[in-house]
Amino acid sequence: MLAQLVPAAAPRDRDAMIEEQGGLYREEFLASVRAFPHVRELFEALQHEGRKIAIATDCEKSEFAHYLAIAQIEDLADAYACGDDVRRGKPHAAVVELALKRARAAGKHCVMIGDTPSDAEAARRAGIAPLGVLTGHFSEADLRDAGCVDVRRDPAALLEAFEAACAARARGAA
Repeated sequence: MLAQLVPAAAPRDRDAMIEEQGGLYREEFLASVRAFPHVRELFEALQHEGRKIAIATDCEKSEFAHYLAIAQIEDLADAYACGDDVRRGKPHAAVVELALKRARAAGKHCVMIGDTPSDAEAARRAGIAPLGVLTGHFSEADLRDAGCVDVRRDPAALLEAFEAACAARARGAA
């Protein structure tokens, strides 16, 4: 994004801007971050249905640990990959591919839930279907243009849709 906003800046200057912004965020805002409602319930529903859960994020391990703790999902994921594990973050597929590999998950039956166009692009590059949530300040159109096959309001809406799909499947099997 910075390459588009400040195209004349050298790559090392853009990297410095990202590093400074990240430091300010961690110092001033990280402690006040709260989890979206129903994240744990969504993960529990996925786990109950036998789905593998792999989390792929660009953030550092320490920041990632904070997010896992506030969402209370540390015990629910099969695998993790974060920005410290890869050389290039999203929209490159490396962090997604590493999380899938660690979870021993096959791409064609996987989906990735994300809230940015970069998430969707990384999913597509990894050969999996992106699902969008409107929690990252991007519009539904932005997420669909980036390749999201479906977009929901937030994790609670994803949970509702997943439970409805499971119920419909159960009715069809009966």
